[in-house]
Formats: sequence, C-alpha cells, structure tokens
Amino acid sequence: MQQRLLCVRHGAGPTDDRVTTWCALTGVTADIRRPFRGDSCGEITADLAGLVVFGGLYDADSEDTNTFLREEYRIIDAALKADLPFLGICQGAQMMARALGAWAGARGPEHEFGYYEVSPTPDGTTFLPEPMHFTQAHWHTFDVPEGATHLATSALYPNQAFRYGNAVAVQFHPEVTIEGFRRWQVGNSAYGQPGCQDPETQERLMLAHDRAQGAWFYGLMDQMFGS
Repeated sequence: MQQRLLCVRHGAGPTDDRVTTWCALTGVTADIRRPFRGDSCGEITADLAGLVVFGGLYDADSEDTNTFLREEYRIIDAALKADLPFLGICQGAQMMARALGAWAGARGPEHEFGYYEVSPTPDGTTFLPEPMHFTQAHWHTFDVPEGATHLATSALYPNQAFRYGNAVAVQFHPEVTIEGFRRWQVGNSAYGQPGCQDPETQERLMLAHDRAQGAWFYGLMDQMFGS
C-alpha cells in the first residue's frame, strides 16, 4: 500500500523544504493540506505513515479568530490518541504542546531569527547527540507538557524540543533549506528586535551549518516515518 505523510501547512509558498524532499526520495506521498484555505485534514487511515504540522504566523491559541485551527486541533488530537508518528515544527510544536495541556504563546521580547545553537538536555542525547546550529524563526514558545520528555534547549528559549510517545515537537526549523530561509529574510520584521541576528551573521552561520542540519533532519525523518 502506498504510504502518505499528512503535511499541514500554514502558508501558500513553495513546498521545496526537506519534508517534501524526504517524501520524494523515499516514495512516500506528501499529502499537503492547507486548512487556512478551507482544506480538511481528513482522517487517520491505514495508509497514513504520520503527520507533520508545519510552522506559520498563527498563534497557537487563536482558534476563536482563526477558526480553521480547530480542524488542525482535531487531527492533532486524533494523532496523539492513536500514537501516530507526529512531528510538530515551530507553530506545530506549540500546537502539540497546547493539545497536551501545556501553555503556548508569546514570551519574548527576544526573537530567534537566524541560526542558533541548540543543545541536548540530559534526556535528549539520543535525539541530539551534540550541540548543533538550527534555523530559527519565532518569538513564541511552549511549556513542556506533563508526561513528555524535554529533549533540547537554547540560550534564549530553553524549551526547544520534546517527545511524547511517537510525537516529537521542535521549536526550530530543520526542514528549511538555504533557498527557503532566504525567502524568509525578505522584508522580515524581526530585524532589529532583541536576539535577532543581522543578515551577515545569518549568512555566515547558514553556510557553515546547513549541511549538518539537513543530514540530522533526514535521519529524524527516517526514524519517525521510515518503513
């Protein structure tokens, strides 16, 4: 049976990130849904290898105004109850935390926008064997839910990753390529905010760390969604 990976996206831009590339390389169908455009997330069926909820510009607790988030929370709750492999990235991580009963929201004023070192916690060395630089683009965060394992931390935002059963939440963006990050740089309002890196620093760190970030992420995808 052809497997599919349900990919819940919050933007209309290109889908040239590493999740889609991994699907193309492994023969898994990237089943892209955009609830903000009215798409249903469907149901959990036998052909579903897992769920990825991407980052975005919507607050995790804004379902009263962004009502499409209720559809996303429906499939998130179903995935967690089924112990389906589920990767939440940035906004997706915050939504996972909130679905598990933890707080998620703005804690600033620091912005992580650029490439920042993320370190494993004592319980996270299998997940992240050593400190690495990852793409970041956020100023919201989450608390680690009760019953979850805290996996990674950074200097500005201590809650960078957690695991809950077969679900993994990452505040950072290992799926983003150099081309994708350069699109994010254009006109970004984070520049000048506390914690935000300047474009020259971003360029230097991006070129130094993108390859290792990609290799780590493809390994995570294999572990979570590989047959």
